[in-house]
Amino acid sequence: MKKIQDQIEFYTFFHRLYLMLSFVILSVFAFLAGRSYFTKIRESVTMIDLSLVLILFLLAAYLRINALHYHSIAIQLRMRQEEQLRTMQKKQPQKPRSHIMNPQPRHPEKRMPR
Repeated sequence: MKKIQDQIEFYTFFHRLYLMLSFVILSVFAFLAGRSYFTKIRESVTMIDLSLVLILFLLAAYLRINALHYHSIAIQLRMRQEEQLRTMQKKQPQKPRSHIMNPQPRHPEKRMPR
């Protein structure tokens, strides 16, 4: 149980890390794309600038896909953990039903002789 919880924390950490990194890279991408398109520098934009913008966009998409993958793994582990908890609760011994297994008359003194 502890091992699954550690794995959930591990994948959740990487999900959050990759998601934050993708947001940072997307903000840099938006800044560079806006700078190269909406300013007067547009005439002096080179292919290197455009390729940098493209590489940043692809890196952000890659990080976002990895973040979603780690998130789905963490969800699957949580479902497995809940399943194990349910099976452990079902396996707990229940009180023996001795009165059902060995039925006895409720009032033996009031029984009529045969």
